Amino acid sequence: MNLTNTKHEDIFKRVYAFKLTILILGIAIFCLATYSYLADNLVLLCCCAVLMYFLLALKIYANYLITSQMREILFTLTELDKYQKYFEYAYRHTFKQDKKAVLQESYLADAQYHYFRGEFDQSLQSLNEINIKKARWKRRKVLLTSLSYYRILNKINQKDFADFEDSLALYRKMKGKNVPERSAKLLAIYRVVSGQPTDYFERLAPKYKLYQIEAKYYAGLSYLNQNQPEEAKACFQEIVNENPELFYVKEAKKYLEETV
Repeated sequence: MNLTNTKHEDIFKRVYAFKLTILILGIAIFCLATYSYLADNLVLLCCCAVLMYFLLALKIYANYLITSQMREILFTLTELDKYQKYFEYAYRHTFKQDKKAVLQESYLADAQYHYFRGEFDQSLQSLNEINIKKARWKRRKVLLTSLSYYRILNKINQKDFADFEDSLALYRKMKGKNVPERSAKLLAIYRVVSGQPTDYFERLAPKYKLYQIEAKYYAGLSYLNQNQPEEAKACFQEIVNENPELFYVKEAKKYLEETV
């Protein structure tokens, strides 16, 4: 699917229709399995069991599909508005029994939206709205680690370092495949924003475009901390034509305009 020209509501409708089809087929197969059991038809019952496993695999694929599409929209296409609006739309149009869980995802998306725009207070407010207990159980660990990660990021960029060490220590104890990598990044960002140099971002080779922009921005700040304005300027010039909503781009433009 070409996500660049696809509206957020169309993405949701396609996934929704796919999941609804799976649900209807699941109900039909369950009814057929019940009939097979009552009729003592073992062959048909086994066929129903196989079909149910197939539908379960399709449901898992549907969840993977939407996750990968949202990842592409935010981290590859850097379309902040489309990303946020998808979750707002999903909350308004999802099944009633799923609304509380989807709302927690929407709060996180809203926090990410505001963070990448440099609206750190609004991002923190959205993070404070998240209730982990209302999220889907299989998403709770991801939400909890993301909540802590973005909370620390916001505080760093606000230059509020009062509880940084304690927050980072607690974050490092959390379980999650991204925790070690993100912990190292948090420490590097803290060092840069607090006026220290680091070569972390120069050594980094991010997969996603948004992280590439982020790395260039903080590498530029690190060069400024080392009194190397030409190297900093080169980093900022690489990202100045990217999405103007990103605070990395705004700050890079601001620096370049001030040094003209």
